[in-house]
Amino acid sequence: MNYLLTDYIPHEVNKPWKKFHCHLKGLQKSLCHALECTSEHLSYFQTDISEEDEELDARDPEQVHKPREWLTRKSAVYAGFFCNVPDKRNQTTDSRNAETAGAAETLTPFQRQMRTYQLGGGNLTSIFSLLYKEPQTAGKKLETIIGLYPENLGRNDLDQTELVNFIFCQIALNCTLPGSSKLLPLQKLQDLSMKFNASGRNISSASALFLISLLFWPETNNEELDSRSSQILLSALDALQRLFEQKIQHVSLRKSRKATHFFLAKARGLNKIVHRSAIEKLIKGTLSERKLKWLGGEVWKTKEVVQSLKRVEGWTENGNLFVRGATRDSKIRVFPRHSASLPNANENVTFYLGFSFDGVVAFDIQVIE
Repeated sequence: MNYLLTDYIPHEVNKPWKKFHCHLKGLQKSLCHALECTSEHLSYFQTDISEEDEELDARDPEQVHKPREWLTRKSAVYAGFFCNVPDKRNQTTDSRNAETAGAAETLTPFQRQMRTYQLGGGNLTSIFSLLYKEPQTAGKKLETIIGLYPENLGRNDLDQTELVNFIFCQIALNCTLPGSSKLLPLQKLQDLSMKFNASGRNISSASALFLISLLFWPETNNEELDSRSSQILLSALDALQRLFEQKIQHVSLRKSRKATHFFLAKARGLNKIVHRSAIEKLIKGTLSERKLKWLGGEVWKTKEVVQSLKRVEGWTENGNLFVRGATRDSKIRVFPRHSASLPNANENVTFYLGFSFDGVVAFDIQVIE
């Protein structure tokens, strides 16, 4: 492990392995990158076996298409190899901070990353899986993950990948344990996310852009963002759509059902973000009946869903759907999840707003009489 993670090369293999040192020493980073890329890809699209179908899949031993579960398991195995390995790359920093820092802060970034992976918070897919698969224990596990980070976290303390995962753990924790003392307010999470560059050549990852769309979307129809927040949101949505258009070119139609992870609620602060798993719990009936309610739109007529989610006002214009942007003269395009639901003429409409990796999307579009 010392050989794999540091510049150290044992004398016995220095010359015999000369052609392979760079490949072997890059193995850990290559594995991490592969897991991140796989996680992001799964965040775009529903798998052939969706979350609603996983119970059926468990009854069918021949069905093996469970990529989300596979990735969560593989991520934990990957981290298990490195989780308890001393990170000699940061020994100077460790010794300098050990006297004043808490237990979490004495972890090197690498050690923290490995333990986070092992607990299930190393990528978006694993974090979302906690909400689906472990609703009873997810809160405590997420608190443990967040406890690995320094309490007075600054924007420069983490790289972009770790910062994205930390903020998503905060959002997931609020979804499952909203009273937790580990939670940071929305304003603090917005400040942390300012590190992401959502425009220009240094474009952020799709995960970071998706996160910005969640954090900066206005809580009310009439809320006007300041110019900086407005620019951050609009730039992120534009970049997110461009990345999606690149991604969809390489995906077959059969596998291109886009996943919607969160919905806009009536509440404020972090509570404005509701995960799909919470909506699932509000839908009564057998598995097959619940699936039909999603497909047929009955979900949006369920009393508990209507009470929880917020209807957003917008308008259709030449076959496109818009909402007012951060200023009265700006507008944001929203993509209907089902294009057939758009009215033929230009109309004022309301709808439920969802957050996906292809941008913000509309469900249950209704014309305002």
